[in-house]
Amino acid sequence: MPQLPPQEAEAQAKADKIKLALEKLKEAKIKKMVIKVLMNDGSSKTLMVEEKQTVREVLDNLFEKTHCDCGVDWCLYETNPELQIERGFEDHECLVDLLSGWTRDSENKILFLERKDKYAVFKNPQNFYLWKKDKNLLNNMKEKDKENLLMENFCRGSIIVPDLEGALYLKEDGKKSWKRRYFLLRASGIYYVPKGKTKISSDLACFLQFDNVHVYHCTDYKNKYKAPTEFCFILKHPQIQKESQYIRYLCCDDEWTMNLWVTSIRIAKYGETLHENYKAATRKAYGKSVWMNRTVSPASAPSPAPSPAPSPVSTANGANGPGPQVPLKPKPVPKAKPFTLPPPPATDSAVITAARREGAIAGWRIRGIVGTKVASANRPLSLHVGRISSSLCSRCNFRSLNTTQNVYCCKKLHSDAKVKDPFTLAQKDLNNLYDDIKKEMFVSKSELKSLCEYYFDGKGKALRPMIVVLMARACNLHSNRDGDLLPGQRSIAMISEMLHTASLVHDDVIDGSGKRRGKTTINEVWGEKKAILAGDFILSAASMALARIGDTTVVAVLSQVIEDLVRGEFMQLGSKENENERFKHYLEKTFKKTASLIANSCKAVSILVNPDPEVHEIAFQYGKNVGIAFQLVDDVLDFTSCASQLGKPSAADLRLGLATGPVLFACQQFPELHAMIMRRFSSSGDVERARQYVMESDGVQQTTYLAQRYCQEAVRQISKLRPSAERQALIRLTELVLTREK
Repeated sequence: MPQLPPQEAEAQAKADKIKLALEKLKEAKIKKMVIKVLMNDGSSKTLMVEEKQTVREVLDNLFEKTHCDCGVDWCLYETNPELQIERGFEDHECLVDLLSGWTRDSENKILFLERKDKYAVFKNPQNFYLWKKDKNLLNNMKEKDKENLLMENFCRGSIIVPDLEGALYLKEDGKKSWKRRYFLLRASGIYYVPKGKTKISSDLACFLQFDNVHVYHCTDYKNKYKAPTEFCFILKHPQIQKESQYIRYLCCDDEWTMNLWVTSIRIAKYGETLHENYKAATRKAYGKSVWMNRTVSPASAPSPAPSPAPSPVSTANGANGPGPQVPLKPKPVPKAKPFTLPPPPATDSAVITAARREGAIAGWRIRGIVGTKVASANRPLSLHVGRISSSLCSRCNFRSLNTTQNVYCCKKLHSDAKVKDPFTLAQKDLNNLYDDIKKEMFVSKSELKSLCEYYFDGKGKALRPMIVVLMARACNLHSNRDGDLLPGQRSIAMISEMLHTASLVHDDVIDGSGKRRGKTTINEVWGEKKAILAGDFILSAASMALARIGDTTVVAVLSQVIEDLVRGEFMQLGSKENENERFKHYLEKTFKKTASLIANSCKAVSILVNPDPEVHEIAFQYGKNVGIAFQLVDDVLDFTSCASQLGKPSAADLRLGLATGPVLFACQQFPELHAMIMRRFSSSGDVERARQYVMESDGVQQTTYLAQRYCQEAVRQISKLRPSAERQALIRLTELVLTREK
């Protein structure tokens, strides 16, 4: 290696010293804490814990130190003698962050013990999701039925919160008395019926949301607070260490009910994270059991051993509980059967069905939309969901729909390189797209030409053609072709943009809009009559291009788009007086006005390359779910973004008298909105008040969660195709839809 000149060598040495100093400074900034953990035999273990260490990592450390089994029920358990409460830390939580809230004079302790209720929902899900049924039936439920129930509620890419409701005792603020109230659990929080109100949805009030609170078991509250029973739990911020008006006290009739509520609240708060914790704990326990018992086949993943307990009863072995001593030597685990997944659900209306089950559509008893609310706060939202085929590489996450052997293993198609930006990947096929559209609409009359080319200036997002191009190439590769577009597929991408633009021109006339894409609308520049004719002309040019493709099935599919656009506009002009039907009406209108174009365009390009109806349905369902999610996010941005970002006025939908997702969700917390919706926000001050109600409610968050669910379903669908860069780009696109700001 040639020697550097003295001046450069000196500079290099100085740079190395600075780098070393920065690394040491970074190490010095890492917060560390010495903790003492009490064992069940009265002894204790002292550990050094770093700030980023999770409870799961600390548990693994304790397993090594104590040489005990690695069962899934082991936990770190906090006790607070002053408040007489206790809670098991969740495996994903950072221990240092949790303990930082303790005060210097705190007598809190950390115990290392087993609790059967930690993951009871994954061992006996019927006790939580079918709790209304006869307990004898629940006790005799078959293991296969348990697996299916767990799969239905936890393994579809989204979490369904137990449909929990009933009477609980509430300790009133600053008083000693306990009053019986009617409570309901939703993904977003707990709701209840205040004094003097009925149980109808409009009378429900938000009792508490889960963002910054934890749920704790209580001890001896019958003596401390004169509670009606011993079965109490509280909800509070983790930094509250003394009695406070911000603590919510609840009391149940029996232990079954208490543990049902506590576990269901954990499901609502942590969502998919809780399931990931359980799977990690199961893998740890399984790995240990394989080492201890060589007869267990490592090739198969065992199903978790079901708990014989017939109810979600809280039991503990350890320093804090009356149970038997925990053995400190390893215990053999019996050989388990391989864990098999039940078949996936029908794709048609899967998300809407789940949302209806949650209550977002039917009955207006809104339970929130998805448990990912808190999961996304704890770690980045993982949208890649799907089934792993054991016969293929696990990185592919691919089950072939063809009967032929999969020769496209991920070793050929995958690398650890970053997923390409969808727009960059599709750019080659989108070059000259707008020039080709202008050629399709060639006319000699200069004014008509200017009208028709007004929006085809290349400054639009070209989202629909981009999705169509990526779907076409993904379907081509899935069908054992090269990824290049067929001429008909390129034409469909162009037609999709023409149909979309024609619908925008007509929408602006109907709505009387003055701004679109940051520029003055056609109807403002040339007048409504000429704008209508321009939209009609673009539609006719698109129809001519469609006819030239020469496939009658494709013509029928894309003709459906035009029908849906018209029907969707008529649905928007009307409204549902029955509040129970409004959300269904809103989602159906959203599909027809926005998602139908994307869904049917994706289906059309798949038809040209593959005769398999299942592939056509995958393409359709992906487009449908992405399209609905896109519009839901658009409705959120109407409240959260300014006009300069949107390229059109903010709160435009309210001014047009339209009740979108955020408004419909906000109705639950602000029943005053119902009357405003009925009069289409036409009274003086309606728009301003409605906007204020929406921003004070969780309507924006709930709509965002619903969009996440649709994106997760889109990913589940597209993951059925063969792995390719285009498939990964379509998965990446769902994240871009959720995070866009305009």
